[in-house]
Amino acid sequence: MSATVRRWRTFAVAAVSLGSAVGIAATVGCSSAKSALDPYATATLTQGTGLGDLQLGETTFGAFLAKFGPGLLSVVVSDETAWEATFENGQISFLFVLTGDCKRKTAGTRVPAGPAVQAFLASHPECRDTPLTSISVARPFFKGKTDQGVALGSPVTATR
Repeated sequence: MSATVRRWRTFAVAAVSLGSAVGIAATVGCSSAKSALDPYATATLTQGTGLGDLQLGETTFGAFLAKFGPGLLSVVVSDETAWEATFENGQISFLFVLTGDCKRKTAGTRVPAGPAVQAFLASHPECRDTPLTSISVARPFFKGKTDQGVALGSPVTATR
């Protein structure tokens, strides 16, 4: 899978991902993990790798929920199904695309968001291992830089 980094000048948003999924089906929850996320406001964002110690392809949904809680949890449905946990009024979000046993064993099953996700994970423990596939950050929450030393909102210069 190819990693992508996107930056929009208007919104000063950056994202790193291992794949993509589009289309929000349900959004439920709250965004109250500020203290746990504070270190990530200045962490290094690395394309194809992650943000600080949150590593793409390695950080699991179960471990993430234990550390941060669900935030504003959405179920994203398109050709893939994923959970997206959003915090800080949409300024940082994490996408977990269902893969492997979780994807196979839940095919045709309604994947929940919000408080129902804990009961779902209890009955589908293989889904706890769903990997982190994308991280999106925006200003003013994210004050860090990329591994190339670029801050969000930095002027874009063309070179030839």
